[in-house]
Parts: sequence; structure tokens; C-alpha cells
Amino acid sequence: MNWKVDLLKKLGITVFAVSSIGLIGNLKVIADTVEVSGGGTCEGDITANNLNGKVVCTYNNGDRFEGQFVDGKKQGQGTYTFADGGTYEGAFSNDAIAGEGVRTYQNGDRYEGSFNNGQPNGQGVYLSADGGQYE
Repeated sequence: MNWKVDLLKKLGITVFAVSSIGLIGNLKVIADTVEVSGGGTCEGDITANNLNGKVVCTYNNGDRFEGQFVDGKKQGQGTYTFADGGTYEGAFSNDAIAGEGVRTYQNGDRYEGSFNNGQPNGQGVYLSADGGQYE
């Protein structure tokens, strides 16, 4: 039975339980869809009862997130698309927009720089859709 586990690992596949090839056990990762508080679903890898790794979330308000989760929270790089058409692409920390990134607003304005708690904070450049630039 160990050769089957080794083969799955080499193929990059981790399975919770597959009885058809004789594997039943406590392996690390399963891919699943979970409901999130506030409404919506996230699809990705679940380890230790939390989303971990690459995850795609679709929220009831129309927002969407695609990126990395650690222990059930957005952490690392990701892209957040707002229901109004705006986007943020960059760093997340402890489930919030934080670090370096680019926020494009519905009207075409952009902010490129540092963020903290979802807001521009620190060094950055604001580029307005009409061609203005503010540093």
C-alpha cells in the first residue's frame, strides 16, 4: 500500500481517504468547499480544519478573493475583486489587505503602494483616471 501513497505524492495529489485503491487514513489535505460567515463559499485545501494554501472565495455581496490562506485567514499574495468592479492585488496579512499592493477603483483611479488594514498607508502613488498623479 505504501507505493500507492508514494505515487500520489509524486503526482502532487493528497487524499483524505480512497478506499478504491486501498487507502484509508489520516492524510494531510483534502480539497473542499466551505461556507464562510457573512455568506459565501471558499474552495480550496483544508488542513487541521482550516483553509490553507490556494483558495478561491466568492461572497454573497459579489466580492471574490483568490489567493493564499494560512490557518483560515487570507495571508500572503492574493487578488480581491470587489462587487463594484474595483480590485486589489497584493499582500494580505491576518485576513486584511496589508503590505504592498495595487488598488484599482471602479472609476479607474489607482493607488500603488503600502496598505494597512485595507487602507492606503505609508509610501505610495495615487494615479487618477484623468491623468493626475499624487505622491
